[in-house]
Amino acid sequence: MRRWSKFIRIFILFAGVVCIGFLFIRADAEIADRLPLTEWEYYWGDFPIGSDGDLQWESSADQEGIHDSHWLPAQQTMNLPGRGDWNVLWLRTTLPAISWKDPSLIIQIYENFKVYVNEQLVYQYGDVDNRGYNAYQGTPERVVLLPAEQEGGTLYIKIYSGSPNIGMLDYPELTGYSDYILSLHKQQAARFILGCFYIIAGLLSLYPFYKLRLKPFLSFGGFAISFGLYTICRTTIIYFYYDNPQVWMYLELVSLIAGMASAIILIIQLFEDSQSVRPMKWLWKVHLLYGLVYISSAYIGKVHLLTGLFYYQLLLFVTMAVTIVYLSILSFRRNREAQIVLLGTVCFSLAGSIDILDSMFFGMNIPSISYLGMLLLVLCLVIVLIRKSFHMINRLRYTEKLSLVGQLATGIAHEIRNPLTVISGNLQLMNKQPNKRDTVPLMLEEVNRINEILSELLYLSRTQPPTFEKYDLILVLKSVVALFRSQSTEQPIHIHFRNEEEEPLLIWCDANRLKQVFVNILRNGIEAMPEGGNMEVAVLRERDGVQIQFMDEGVGIDVNDLPSLSMPFFTTKANGTGLGLAISHKIVEEHGGELGMFSRPQRGTMVVIKLPLRSRVKEKQGSLPINGRTSQS
Repeated sequence: MRRWSKFIRIFILFAGVVCIGFLFIRADAEIADRLPLTEWEYYWGDFPIGSDGDLQWESSADQEGIHDSHWLPAQQTMNLPGRGDWNVLWLRTTLPAISWKDPSLIIQIYENFKVYVNEQLVYQYGDVDNRGYNAYQGTPERVVLLPAEQEGGTLYIKIYSGSPNIGMLDYPELTGYSDYILSLHKQQAARFILGCFYIIAGLLSLYPFYKLRLKPFLSFGGFAISFGLYTICRTTIIYFYYDNPQVWMYLELVSLIAGMASAIILIIQLFEDSQSVRPMKWLWKVHLLYGLVYISSAYIGKVHLLTGLFYYQLLLFVTMAVTIVYLSILSFRRNREAQIVLLGTVCFSLAGSIDILDSMFFGMNIPSISYLGMLLLVLCLVIVLIRKSFHMINRLRYTEKLSLVGQLATGIAHEIRNPLTVISGNLQLMNKQPNKRDTVPLMLEEVNRINEILSELLYLSRTQPPTFEKYDLILVLKSVVALFRSQSTEQPIHIHFRNEEEEPLLIWCDANRLKQVFVNILRNGIEAMPEGGNMEVAVLRERDGVQIQFMDEGVGIDVNDLPSLSMPFFTTKANGTGLGLAISHKIVEEHGGELGMFSRPQRGTMVVIKLPLRSRVKEKQGSLPINGRTSQS
């Protein structure tokens, strides 16, 4: 446990350093001086090409260029009027006086483009002359280094787009190249660090998966690493280290789809006990199937990337809505982990929806905030995984203790039972002698008590799984209640059985073992009421299970003793063995259920048993007995 506490402290410290560094970097980020170019003219179609293969820039007696009268003033930067069937757009402007020693043009364009200064090509982004759908390279902000002395020169931009959108996202700006690089690194370093943080968090989660073999940690690793890569691909500074837009574009798409599929799988594994998880199991398969078809079709040029991305964004909306509804259902059932994950999912969904809607419909160029929602979601998932790991560690420790007790019980039982057999036989012979009959019953009673203790010890050492069959739980409970009602006690004990369901309540269980649990709990409740009282047994039907409540009016249990009641040999009775509740806990866990106790001193105790309607073990095929009768499963 100390090692895990140290691991958690290191992770929290690392997350805190990342958040503080993020704030400092954002506060220190300065935008370089920029000069926007707002006066533009446009022309639809391509320029004529002369016999020498060069573009015919101007119309004259010896060349068929584009006359100035065909250039129209651009009142906007995106989707200019008069497009028709054209996928090629030309833009031009006059460069003003430039004061920078290393002038550059900052531009963001749908989709691929060429930049000319004074009829000379100075930059090309993507395959502008390719008329295939796979020419799309994305729309990152690009920096174009211009010639140093071009005051009064003409700047031409040739744009090709096979999508409905064509043009510039905003007016281009002139700035100094070195100033721009410095300010860009300051602005995007925080996002880049967050991407690295996600990747490191995902790699760290592989350690508990290796140690505990918990699948949610593996899914979290895939989720965090994928979205770490996605966050890094969404920055512009990566192009200064490897300027290959197509590689970053496909890596971004693969990371997004893989991250969403991993996130859905992670939620399924965290809350797999619920039957309402079934719709979620289809979602991650839909994401992977869509991603495989979409990316492969786009790569070979059968589908335009922007068209496929539009439909995938619609799928993201559906996924976020289904996930929020599913987590909300679990949250209403007071599932603490579901409430934590729901908080992170809602924040991430709101931030992601703003980014998606802006890119799909509004085009307001709102700064991306999805990576901030992702940070909160990652932290919420880490909290839930830590809670799950602690719960698993406690269960492993409890199982280990039971195993040790079982081994000890096996050895003790086999060593003691042999002499007990001899003692019991001799006592029966002594019972036939008249002068020994007064002491013999007391000795036989003690021998029977030792046998009872040994039987309970041997049960803890059993490794044979329960035999699951379909039984009517109501009949099992009624038989146990009838057994105690028939017993006479010195003080009046009234046992009330309340059942909200009139129909049989069939569950997969080992009826004999459940009877042992019910007998232990009812006996404890009756013994806790030495002066008599009421004992109520209630059955409540839930969505995916059943809840049995045992409520007595006894002396109650001290709050400090409640956590220790399930431990072997712990008892509050003068003559108790401390094994009854330990065995009961083990039986209920074998059925995939939970046993909880709530008590107030001198007010009474309530024991709550939750059982699933269907056992996790594979159901037997063919006919199965139901309460002694045969029925088809």
